[in-house]
Amino acid sequence: MGFRTDAYATVWEVQNKGNYHEARITIQRKNKSTGEYEQDFSGFVRMIGTAHTLADDIQPRDRIKLGSIDVTNKYDKDTKKTFTNFLCFSFEKVESYSSNKSEEYASDDDFSPF
Repeated sequence: MGFRTDAYATVWEVQNKGNYHEARITIQRKNKSTGEYEQDFSGFVRMIGTAHTLADDIQPRDRIKLGSIDVTNKYDKDTKKTFTNFLCFSFEKVESYSSNKSEEYASDDDFSPF
């Protein structure tokens, strides 16, 4: 699954930084071979635009469905490092899952990425 449009994520932390929110999220998928859920993405996402407005209403452990997103990176010649930015422009708060999606999307209730 990974970080992509329509991916389901668990929010672990969200902070209002003024012009944007920064959220720490995880995304998991079910390994069809083992039946276990594995982490596909864990990181900080900058919520801007509509997502910034909606982020005031999310709490740690809330589930969201990512909407419009973007990934950018920038190479700094002086430090010789690449910086990757994950941006979320919109999302939906997920209240519950239908039974046919329960196997496709993991519940992170017992999962802590750190």
